[in-house]
Amino acid sequence: MVTILHGRRLASRLLAHRPRIAPQVRTAVAAPFQYEELFDLHANEVPTQYRKLSSDGVSTCTLPSGEKLLKVESEVLESLSHQAIVDIQHLFRPAHLEMLSNILKDPEASSNDRFVALELLKNACAAWL
Repeated sequence: MVTILHGRRLASRLLAHRPRIAPQVRTAVAAPFQYEELFDLHANEVPTQYRKLSSDGVSTCTLPSGEKLLKVESEVLESLSHQAIVDIQHLFRPAHLEMLSNILKDPEASSNDRFVALELLKNACAAWL
């Protein structure tokens, strides 16, 4: 059997079933924010060689307040992101290539380890073509 309540009777029934709040409410105090680095990049620093693609379309300008801004044309950003994606997809860092080479030279490496290292080196060579 379904009872339909209207107006004040419905409101009084709903309020009767609400959870009771304790008279002493404690408020939580958040700890102060402290920045922590996500990765410990300084623990295993790898010297990285960089190459300059171009400085065309890159300039600086000075605001009336004296602040210097770097101005980069959108075509330069597009070219940079394209080259970065190509490099990420096809090139290995020299340190990584050296690790693959060491696997091939290691007498204790399994045949599977050698196969994977050799295939990765072949892919790296093909990427330069």
